[in-house]
Amino acid sequence: MSENYETKLIGIQNGRNFRELGGYKTVSGQTIKYNKLLRTGNLADLSSSDLDLLQKHGVKYDVDFRTEKEKTEHPDRVPEGAKYIFDPVFSDDLTNASKGIFALEENAEKDPEFGFKHMFFADEDMINGQTAQKAYRKFFDLLLANDQEKNALLFHCTAGKDRTGFGALLVLSALGVPFTTIKYDYTLTNVTTKDFVDGMLKQAAADGSSKRVLQSIKDIQSVYPEYLDHAIHVLNQQYGGINEYLRSTMKLSSRDIMDLRRIYLKDWYIMDIPKYLQIENELKKEIISGKFKYGDKFYSEAQLKEKFNVSSITVIRSVKDLVKAGYLVRHQGKGTFISRSRKDKLVRLSDNEVFSDKQEEDRVKVLKLQEDNQAKMLKKLGLPKYESYYYIERLRLIDDTPFMVHRSFIPAKFINKNLAKDPNNYHSIYETLQKDKQLYLFDEPFTETDTIVKADSEISQQLKIAKDYPVVRQVKKTILSSTGEVVEVVVGYKRCDYFSLSFSSTDYPGV
Repeated sequence: MSENYETKLIGIQNGRNFRELGGYKTVSGQTIKYNKLLRTGNLADLSSSDLDLLQKHGVKYDVDFRTEKEKTEHPDRVPEGAKYIFDPVFSDDLTNASKGIFALEENAEKDPEFGFKHMFFADEDMINGQTAQKAYRKFFDLLLANDQEKNALLFHCTAGKDRTGFGALLVLSALGVPFTTIKYDYTLTNVTTKDFVDGMLKQAAADGSSKRVLQSIKDIQSVYPEYLDHAIHVLNQQYGGINEYLRSTMKLSSRDIMDLRRIYLKDWYIMDIPKYLQIENELKKEIISGKFKYGDKFYSEAQLKEKFNVSSITVIRSVKDLVKAGYLVRHQGKGTFISRSRKDKLVRLSDNEVFSDKQEEDRVKVLKLQEDNQAKMLKKLGLPKYESYYYIERLRLIDDTPFMVHRSFIPAKFINKNLAKDPNNYHSIYETLQKDKQLYLFDEPFTETDTIVKADSEISQQLKIAKDYPVVRQVKKTILSSTGEVVEVVVGYKRCDYFSLSFSSTDYPGV
């Protein structure tokens, strides 16, 4: 993440860690709107000019994650026109953000890693605690209510780092922001609060605090990547990942996710794509729709200039790209025409099983199901090194004759550990994922590459064929359209005598 952190600061003079979440990009290339989401520290010390600035940002909701005690001792100064919502994540301040520097002295003297470990405990309570879960669900209700274009929602705790950081993790994940960006945003706290933390440590040292106490103060008042990594680890191990947590614990429906993205994500197609590409895509839609037949004369340059109110240069570039892609063809002195052999024609591909009518339906035998974390496969799945995946090997048979081996690699977050105790629960992976995780992978985008190869010793034994017998190696990767995550990589080996392909055009009606 190369963005300058200063672009995220919103210019508050009498508060710390006031930041804008606008500008971050999602995995699909969309961008979070500016002046819609602000994460901050407490609002108790704001000046009149600070309040005016927040009002100019359009703040309509002030969501306070602090405890009753924190709120009472340091009440928010709320911008004019904004609604204050008390939404405590903890019954007690588990992050110790509001306590004096000597409150942790006894524990820190006993254990030099007390502060570091304590933050792990706080992370777990934010994830698992009933009070916290209720608070963050209310937070999402408020996020969904913030649907007016010029209204912003501000959320905060005392320091704006832990309870606020976890809230940011949840909402940014729901919006489809990649984890690398979320971690970048999380660790910005160390930059924006450095002077405050340094001052606290300097004062504690002057008052005679030991190195152990100073270290715990630093660990509690700072954020480390390990804190966020631990939260993700707990989410993966106990809930099947952040997306499953959003669905099952936060109770966010697909409609909720769509509404959140509608509210907080900029329409990147209109705003960010150059005009010539917008025109190119619009013309492509017209061609695919069936408005023109193969060989029909296309719009003239003058017609396109009038249709889109653009210059000749823009029109020429759009048409040139469509010619290059095979949608159009130019004939000197005659004009531009719809191509009869378009390169980018959409097709439907069918992988047909070659069975006799007398044969029984095929069956599946699960050969292996185990958790693994090989670096090469983690990279293919887009997973960090501390994550894991499940390897599921299955054999398909017809009339007791094996004809295909499936080797599936699925991120552990999508696999139910209890179900995985019995491999037979995954004889149909897609069916199990649909029932257990509400994932319908048949409808998700994928890429597949089929190659004819010679069967090695292991494949030949499994399929009961001679070594070097030709088989079709099918490598398929499936992506979750909602998040951009890789949900499955599968490598299959099918006997050539059980394989055939058919193609049909799908981009013209009635074909």
